[in-house]
Amino acid sequence: MSGSAKQTFDLFVSARQPDPATIAQLRKIKLTTVYEHLIEAAIELPLDQFPYQRLLHEPTLTNLRQAAPVNVGEWQFKAAKAQITDLQFF
Repeated sequence: MSGSAKQTFDLFVSARQPDPATIAQLRKIKLTTVYEHLIEAAIELPLDQFPYQRLLHEPTLTNLRQAAPVNVGEWQFKAAKAQITDLQFF
């Protein structure tokens, strides 16, 4: 993972209420860059080291648990999107 992505990820993990927009302001980077950094971290880190649940609001997480396999590593966005029409990739 790049150094910049690691800084973004560390801020995300250490925040009580992780908010990508706040992280973008703190780091003076674009919101889309924060998303790219978090996606990079999700790809690079082992499943158990990336806190996926912190990115999902509770209603969305509940819907995903009902519509998708229990193991987050088996989630498929396309399949989840078919079940949860307002779901966004990020």
